[in-house]
Amino acid sequence: MKFMAVFSLALMAIASVHTATTDHVQHAIRAGLVPVRGVNLGGWLVVENWINSKDPLWDGVPSTVSSGGEMQTMRYLGHEVGDARFQTHWDTFITEEDIANIARNSLNTVRVPIGWWILGYDIHDPSNQQEYKTFAPGGLYFLDRLVQEWAIKYNVAVLIDIHAAKGSQNGNDHSSPPDPGQAYWSQYQENIDNTLEVARFFASRYRYTPSFLGVELLNEPTSVDVTKLKDYYLRAYDAIRTTTGNDCILVTSPILWEQNAGTGSDWEHFMPSPAYTNMWHDWHKYLIWGFEGQTADWIMNEGVALIAADIAAWTGAPLVMGEWCVAAPASAVFTDVTLKQYAYNVITTMEAMKGGWTMWTWKQEGNNPRPDGQGGWSMKDLINDCIMDPKWWDNTSTVCP
Repeated sequence: MKFMAVFSLALMAIASVHTATTDHVQHAIRAGLVPVRGVNLGGWLVVENWINSKDPLWDGVPSTVSSGGEMQTMRYLGHEVGDARFQTHWDTFITEEDIANIARNSLNTVRVPIGWWILGYDIHDPSNQQEYKTFAPGGLYFLDRLVQEWAIKYNVAVLIDIHAAKGSQNGNDHSSPPDPGQAYWSQYQENIDNTLEVARFFASRYRYTPSFLGVELLNEPTSVDVTKLKDYYLRAYDAIRTTTGNDCILVTSPILWEQNAGTGSDWEHFMPSPAYTNMWHDWHKYLIWGFEGQTADWIMNEGVALIAADIAAWTGAPLVMGEWCVAAPASAVFTDVTLKQYAYNVITTMEAMKGGWTMWTWKQEGNNPRPDGQGGWSMKDLINDCIMDPKWWDNTSTVCP
């Protein structure tokens, strides 16, 4: 637990500085003085039905529609109904009290998934389709409120994650595809150029905002051209550094199945330091899919050991675990005791990641049972029930006995 003691002392020192000078923890994270210990605000500005299926947003929306993501849902609802529902959802699903609660639990960062349409314009639209107008307008106001007010007030850093890119980078509901299951992102240059504009926009908008940590340039790309993906990352870096002057953290994501060290991937050598500064590399290590049939004991020990081995072997840019959870396949039956041990094993393993971690996700409502182990998505509930203990990342915490 030596690392956690040192980390806690660092947090105490930073808290003292914050009190005396109104400095923000974001600066310390950006400088590499402390790692990210955070959580995703999943299901808020990019909706996912499984996260909050009982939200009135979904009333009367068939599952065949809601499972396709936000664009399909707004096509079904239309602006007359959908705009008001989304306004209510944005205003109630994540509130100031959530950010205060996150800070009380010694978490220093939120990763915020956003969709490309949040800008409210598209300068890379040669056929003038204006697809952004399909979506409910007004989400940017709520993001501004988080970044410019709440995150400053509670000393929480904000990493903006381009979760849904124009055309969709993976075809899944969380990327809001125009056609569910289809990924068009790299097939049309206008999509790539639009994503670059989204990244540039936020780096410029929040350049002088104390809470702004940076931008994850693209979440979970799968069915894309890798050459075009890497070229986009290079272009985005140059655009942000030269046109906005922002030295914020920029995060690259590999193709989803290339989240490893060594064999079959050259991501370790991509955009190396010191030629590229404040660059992190994102992994999402879920011990769910592909691990069907494994027992709880295997998941919490051998499964976690696989993650540890990958982290230890990595020689590239600083790693951040942008998404992880303690959900498991149905074959892995946990009790509250073993689920707590699993969570502890994962968190202590991730201490070796220089960038840090953000759990997926803060809230998951409507289907979060225990002790069967399938309720491992909601960090808020896991902490409330002391299945996850903030002392693990801040040993001064008194949240759990």
